[in-house]
Amino acid sequence: MTSDWTRLSPSEKKKISPLASQKQSHQHFEHRGVTFSTWTSNCKNSIISVHESFSILCRFAQIVDIFTHIRINNNEERAVDTWLKIKPLPPLTETLPSSFIQLQEQGLQANLRLPATGHVQLINIKDVVSHCAWIEYKSGELSAQLTYPTVALISLD
Repeated sequence: MTSDWTRLSPSEKKKISPLASQKQSHQHFEHRGVTFSTWTSNCKNSIISVHESFSILCRFAQIVDIFTHIRINNNEERAVDTWLKIKPLPPLTETLPSSFIQLQEQGLQANLRLPATGHVQLINIKDVVSHCAWIEYKSGELSAQLTYPTVALISLD
């Protein structure tokens, strides 16, 4: 508590921060020269591919929120982390249409996913691999076998 902090000696005050950590929200955030945006502020910069160490369920995602968390660590240094609140784009349960298999065989990082789910997850911005170009398809539009909406993605790394 702040009132407790005021009673500390000057040396003790250096070890403890009277303020809680801070959260700064962003609509857009630049990381390594690339601008990331929330879905509502600029959908073109909001679809990402995530590091392969993550579950296949969230390898591709839509950015819902961006925030920076600032705190003072035990070494009295300012620590800053930027986090993304994401909605995963789940993989299809069926086999990919032949057109997508051909694109993958040519070395393009093409993927076909389901639209974003209501499930949200937090990831560090350092875990983003790239932006993705994307296009949404209605049920049956891409293939008669796909009787539900899909999202086609190309990783831009």
